[in-house]
Amino acid sequence: MRYMLKSLIITFLFSVFAIQFYSCEWKPDPEELGIDTTNVDNQFGVGLLYGLSGPADGGLNQQAQNVIMKLRAVHSFELEAVSIFGENERYSIVSGMANSPDKDLIIGVGPEFSSVLDTMARLHPDKKFICLDYYSVNFDNMPPNLFGIRFADDKAAVLAGVMAGMVTKTNKVGFIGGDNSTRIQGIVKEYRNGVSSVNGNATVSVMYVDTNIMGYKDEQKGIKLADSLYKSGVDIIYHTAGVSGVGVIKSAEKNSKYAIGFGRDESFIAPGAVVGSIEKYCNTYLSDAVEKAILGNFKGGILIIGIGDGAIGYRLNENTKIPLDNLRKKLEETKTKLIKNII
Repeated sequence: MRYMLKSLIITFLFSVFAIQFYSCEWKPDPEELGIDTTNVDNQFGVGLLYGLSGPADGGLNQQAQNVIMKLRAVHSFELEAVSIFGENERYSIVSGMANSPDKDLIIGVGPEFSSVLDTMARLHPDKKFICLDYYSVNFDNMPPNLFGIRFADDKAAVLAGVMAGMVTKTNKVGFIGGDNSTRIQGIVKEYRNGVSSVNGNATVSVMYVDTNIMGYKDEQKGIKLADSLYKSGVDIIYHTAGVSGVGVIKSAEKNSKYAIGFGRDESFIAPGAVVGSIEKYCNTYLSDAVEKAILGNFKGGILIIGIGDGAIGYRLNENTKIPLDNLRKKLEETKTKLIKNII
């Protein structure tokens, strides 16, 4: 029966490939969450699809999980949440959810869901779709039942470039991307701009883990590529490579060099090697989009959010030997310019 509670299996991948199971019977205590406990039972079904790093990533996946659980405590909707790691698996699971009469809203976390959610939204105009960290080169032709939340990662890369340009001692800095897509090329361009804005003598070496989504899940290749850059004289690397980026940070620690994290505070991976991280925050924007879908006010389209919206920021790591006062001052100056569109 459609509205009977089902068991929810959430699988996620840790570095040791452990799998844990959560029951869909569990819901957080609304009083502990400090939210209105009014039960608005919309007889609504939600499918939540975690990206490559899984729900316990400390980044967008975990933020999305927290948002959905808080909303579920209020609206009592049915929920199925799944971690997806492979290309074929992603399409088959999303297709299965879209064809299910139990699903009214399907949410994908990560740019890897952009294409499949676009396709499924066109095939299923009666369903609603949200892509968090959405990326497409064709915003003008989005289906009306798809809402994409896109982060201005390119402008955030300017801040990473400032970090790299000010910290480097060799005047050789690096960048490792998960793939060589148009999105990543834009990030590289702005990263170079950030470096040159504070250090005209620095050069930027760029490498890519792969040409497709697999480049975001290969930690060992991330280590290998970073090792080669560090051995060439590069002393700090910024990555936008997901799980592969963990390898970049581990390589920095191994080679007594520095790295800049992406998407979340990644200093915990190697406290002495991470200068800082570019962080992304989705709570307000995702919560608003999901609640509109539940209450019947959903509207498709694209929302681009960035530094000026409080959706992207940076965090410096206090555990390195790097003096942070001048770096923080320059980052704040750059952040102000970015908000004012001076850069």
